[in-house]
Amino acid sequence: MRVAVTGAGGQIGRALVSWLQRHEYDVSPAPPKDRMDLILDVPSVRTWIEDARPDAVIHLAGTKPPAPGYMMLANNAGGTHNILEAVRALRPDAKVLVVSSAAVLGDPPTSYGVSKQITEVLAQHARESGVAATVLRIANVVGVGGDTTSLVPQLLERIEPAEPGSTLEIRDADCTRDFILLDDVLEAFDVLLNRPGLPALVELGSGEETAVYDVALKIGAAVNPSVEFVPLAWTGSGVRRSVSDIAALRSLGWNPRYTASNALDIAIERLRKERHP
Repeated sequence: MRVAVTGAGGQIGRALVSWLQRHEYDVSPAPPKDRMDLILDVPSVRTWIEDARPDAVIHLAGTKPPAPGYMMLANNAGGTHNILEAVRALRPDAKVLVVSSAAVLGDPPTSYGVSKQITEVLAQHARESGVAATVLRIANVVGVGGDTTSLVPQLLERIEPAEPGSTLEIRDADCTRDFILLDDVLEAFDVLLNRPGLPALVELGSGEETAVYDVALKIGAAVNPSVEFVPLAWTGSGVRRSVSDIAALRSLGWNPRYTASNALDIAIERLRKERHP
C-alpha cells in the first residue's frame, strides 16, 4: 500500500513513518516546509500527491501551542483544505485520515481546539463531496521521543528538580485526560489503513479518564516522592473532561494493549531516560 504522510518531520510523524516502513508500506513523506508549504504552495502540494499516487493519505501536519492562535488557525485549516482538495482532484479513490485532537471538546475551546474543529468540518465537507475522508480524533499521546511541550513532560520538568519536601501547585488538577501510548497509536493507524468503509469520525485513546492531579501524583512517586502538591481547580478554559469513545476502533478489530496507567508509567520512564541518558 502506498501511503503519503504530512507532518512526517514531527515527533509522532517520524515514529509513524519509521513504523510504516518497517511494516512494508510504501511511504511518501511530505517534503519539509522549505520545499513544500502546505498553505502557500498549492502547486507543490498537488505535485506531491500526483507523484506519490497514494492509496491513503495521513494528514498529520499541524501547528500546536505555544504558537500564536492566528498561526494555528491559518496553518491547520489551510493545510487541511489544500490536502483534501489535492486528493479530491488527483486521487479521488484514496483514503484520507485527517488527524484531529481531543482539544476540539473544550468549552470554550482554545485557539488550537477551534483550529481542529475547522479541520473536522473540512473533512466532513470533503466526505460529502466523495472523498473517503475520516477524522481521527486522538487523545493525549504519551511516550513520544523528544516531547517537551505536552502535559507529562511539563509536569516532570517541574517535579523532578523540585526541592525535597517542597510544595507545587497543580493547575487544572480536577480536569481529566485520556492518555494513550504511542505504540498503541501506531497499531491503530495500521488497522485504519487496512479496513474499508471507515466512519466519518474515529476516536483514538485508551478509553480511560485520568485526572491531572493523579498524573502529578504518579510522576512525584516515580521521581521525587517527598514533594507535596496543592490542587488548583479548572481555570475555565479548554477541555475539562476528556475520554475517548473507542467503540468504532474496537469494532474494526483494534484494542489498546496498554491501560492509561501503564502508558503513563512507560512514558515517565522514557522521559527520564531521555533526560538522564
